Amino acid sequence: SNDKPPAAAPAMAAAAPASSTSALISTAPKSQLPWGPSVVPANYTVTHWDKSHGLPRDSVRCITQARDGAIWIGTSEGFARFDGEQFQAYTRRTHRVIPTSATNVILEASDGGIWIGTNGSGLLRMNRKDGSLLKFGRKDGLTGVEILTLAEGSDGSIWVGTGSGLNRYKDGTLKPYLGENNVLDSAIYGLM
Repeated sequence: SNDKPPAAAPAMAAAAPASSTSALISTAPKSQLPWGPSVVPANYTVTHWDKSHGLPRDSVRCITQARDGAIWIGTSEGFARFDGEQFQAYTRRTHRVIPTSATNVILEASDGGIWIGTNGSGLLRMNRKDGSLLKFGRKDGLTGVEILTLAEGSDGSIWVGTGSGLNRYKDGTLKPYLGENNVLDSAIYGLM
């Protein structure tokens, strides 16, 4: 059993403030690009999707790709799954358990579950087999409801960084992780 949380990310990797606009930019030198130093694709295709195509909102806050190839997109109100052809939106209108707050982070766990961290309404876990959603808040053991980062430990536990400390979900139980230095009152912006 691994009782230690994933390493904290450097301060430079901290989550952007909620009011900022974010972009994913590769600053890797050509020698580190996945297609090699001398073979840069000549043509790129850029496709623009927005609310009219099925996103819950036009403001995208996070993106992750699942092992099945689907893209999960967190927006300023809800989240969506994109299978390459169409979006399936998850909002308060489609699922009552989903809060109206923004989605800060999405993680696919090794068991296939999708974890969704919100910007003030706690944590959601989606069961991919039946699509059911389970919501976690302070009453369930979260130290804070602003979820800033998520990571999976080597033992399958889910580590949850909030604006008010670190939490660990293991074997169906969510508990605060106080550690040696009592980090309960500290915001956790990154886990690796």
